[in-house]
Amino acid sequence: MQRCQPSVWSFTAAPPRNQRAQLDWATLHGFAPKWEEPVDGDLTEGILTSLFDSLKSNILDLRRDLALELRDLRTDLTLIGKRVSTLEDNKTSSDEGVELLRQEIIHLHEQQDDVRVQEEDLENRSQRNNIHLRGVHVGAKGSDIRDYTQALFCSMLGREDNADIELDRVHSVAQAGGARP
Repeated sequence: MQRCQPSVWSFTAAPPRNQRAQLDWATLHGFAPKWEEPVDGDLTEGILTSLFDSLKSNILDLRRDLALELRDLRTDLTLIGKRVSTLEDNKTSSDEGVELLRQEIIHLHEQQDDVRVQEEDLENRSQRNNIHLRGVHVGAKGSDIRDYTQALFCSMLGREDNADIELDRVHSVAQAGGARP
């Protein structure tokens, strides 16, 4: 009889030379059922059929397992695709929000500039009733600046009584060199 060695055995290790060892090797690697009775002589057709059936069953199991894994991978890939789509939508929304905020900031800067101009105008208008006297040395004439200023205005206006002159505030300011007058 011819000796049959399936090519499947070559991917793991070379099968043993005697037939009993071949059967034990195939059983160990999951290609054949375990045989309880000793085998003498050549492999019979029943044993070969059993080996091929076992091999076919293992291949079908592998295909089934691979199909399940492939299905799981497709499901995971679909979920990942949905997540990516959601992230892209969120990014688009965020970009639109950022653009709206940028436009709002520009608008607020324009309003701030307008408010600064109005503030400066109001400040300038509020100072219209202020009188700035320069070159007056208060310390030489007296220590009370309010009394001195009222007396100065009365003498300039030709009035005798300084009670008629109403002053909200009187204060001295620093000179250009930083020293107080």
